Amino acid sequence: MFQKRFLSLYPIFMLGLALGLSLVFLGACSPHEKNHGNLVQDHLVDRLNSGKHTKQTVLKILGSPTTRAAFDNNVWYYIGQKTETYGIFEPEIVDQKIILVAFDDDGFMTTAREIDAQTLNKLTLVEGETPTTGTEVNVLDQFLGNLGRFNQPLGASTSGDDNIGGPGLPPER
Repeated sequence: MFQKRFLSLYPIFMLGLALGLSLVFLGACSPHEKNHGNLVQDHLVDRLNSGKHTKQTVLKILGSPTTRAAFDNNVWYYIGQKTETYGIFEPEIVDQKIILVAFDDDGFMTTAREIDAQTLNKLTLVEGETPTTGTEVNVLDQFLGNLGRFNQPLGASTSGDDNIGGPGLPPER
């Protein structure tokens, strides 16, 4: 009796299991979106008028800048990126923007524009190393410099801390 009833429910159970697993797998295929930085919307940039808005009003409209120019506090950058990830695959960049907002010395906005990808691609990276001052140590200098640092007599200290007995204990001699 039990076996007959189980066998009659088995196709329904398998159909439900198949539908449940297919929903789980379809849910895994939906993109996972992430926003990095401050992705400013176009209509907010369009609201800015040069000469009319101050730093305070720009802060109210766009929010805090992602960064400011290193040597000019009157140039703000809003950098944002939106990525989508499908399952276990690498994230794909869907949208990215860099908005430059510049102010005059009185604090009024003079420029608000998007820096396009062609401008970014024109930047040339300098290859090379920054020279540092000092002596260059070669293998022989390292070997000779280490002579005498090992196999010191017992009780000799290289750190200058003669109280190795611990707190409240007399120094060992």
